[in-house]
Amino acid sequence: MAGLLDIGPRALYLPGHVNVGLVRTPDEGAILIDTGQDKDYGRAIRKACKAAGLTPRAIVNTHSHADHYGGNDYLVRQFAVPVYAPPFEAAIIQNPFLEPMYLFAGAKPLPALTGKWLMGKPSPVDVLLEGETVEIADVTLRLHPTPGHSPRHLAIGVDDVLYCADALFGPATLEKYGAPFTHDVGQQIASIAAVRKTDYRVYLPAHGDPVEDVNTLADANLAAITQTLEAVHQALDPPASTSSVVHRVVGILDCPPAGLPQYFLFQSLVLAYLSYLTERGKATAHIVNGELLWQQPS
Repeated sequence: MAGLLDIGPRALYLPGHVNVGLVRTPDEGAILIDTGQDKDYGRAIRKACKAAGLTPRAIVNTHSHADHYGGNDYLVRQFAVPVYAPPFEAAIIQNPFLEPMYLFAGAKPLPALTGKWLMGKPSPVDVLLEGETVEIADVTLRLHPTPGHSPRHLAIGVDDVLYCADALFGPATLEKYGAPFTHDVGQQIASIAAVRKTDYRVYLPAHGDPVEDVNTLADANLAAITQTLEAVHQALDPPASTSSVVHRVVGILDCPPAGLPQYFLFQSLVLAYLSYLTERGKATAHIVNGELLWQQPS
């Protein structure tokens, strides 16, 4: 993992599979924006901070997916820093078993769903992030509600930099996975529009390089959403079960899951699109002989 890179007057980031944001504080400290997947990320953050002469002062988690809070446990134990997170997201950060459980329809999940890919180590959450700003270690952070990817996702602004987290994905990530993960498609689209209206100089996705042209990035994300929406709608003709719809969408988008965690994430994504289509009268669900079937309205 590379060292810290400057992207603003007080804004830095540690590039990696998940970009970790850092905001300098007046006392040679750093506010961490997310902490990556696991303790290895935590160690890399500690090493990078030490090399830069910075001491972690707090952790701000943008949302509760394991690759964004997985380093919390290690860093909290090393530095006794407070953790800030949005409401609802905090419940999962504190109780990581909730994520594999909800992906498995609320039942006890398969063992394959309880690894670090979907379930980080539990972390305390000391402060719930609400309102437009938060003051941490004499630094004011702007809180931008960007729900959709997760229920209470936040993007974090400081000076002329916006840490987008997963409100926007970089082009390489969109190309690799085909469809950006979502909890609520309508909210995701609205959040992309909200980020587009901001006037920051630099936008840093959690998965991708920093950019100054937010419109091009937003367009790429909307194009991926539109492509996925069309694929899910197409998969409803003829009527099909949920698993069959998932199978058809995988074929249309040519994005076969690599394992059980990826399959259940993709199934959840497809269900989010089915919910969106149903709300707009473009899909219906019926029980036929004990089987749930999705179809286009006749």
